[in-house]
Amino acid sequence: MNLKIKAKSVKTGKWVYGYFMYDWDGSETLKPMIQELPNKKLGDVTSFTKVVIDKSTICRPTSIGAICGAHIFENDIVIYKNKGIAQTPALVVWSPSGFSTQCSINKELGGMYGFTFERIGNKFDNSELLLVN
Repeated sequence: MNLKIKAKSVKTGKWVYGYFMYDWDGSETLKPMIQELPNKKLGDVTSFTKVVIDKSTICRPTSIGAICGAHIFENDIVIYKNKGIAQTPALVVWSPSGFSTQCSINKELGGMYGFTFERIGNKFDNSELLLVN
């Protein structure tokens, strides 16, 4: 996978992708940042922008591609696709054994490998998707 991490920009609230780092932002305090890469490609390292990020929104990549080619990150909300039928939404979480999904109904962890997913949001922007009626 070409993407390193994603997190939200403190300034714009938008998602940025790249390498995590600490650096000074015109002050005497180190701030968490991402070296944002042009077009999200690591091959073009001729220029990059440093973006101050909200450290609580850092999401690690899972290396699992979703339907439509969108990468799946930690804290994304996904639904399993079983014979074309959407299942219960689940949160992508990190555990010592690797990435898993946590079902919104019973909070049980399940595996991610060997399944097809559709990414429907993330816990920061779409937490209502995890609410159980």
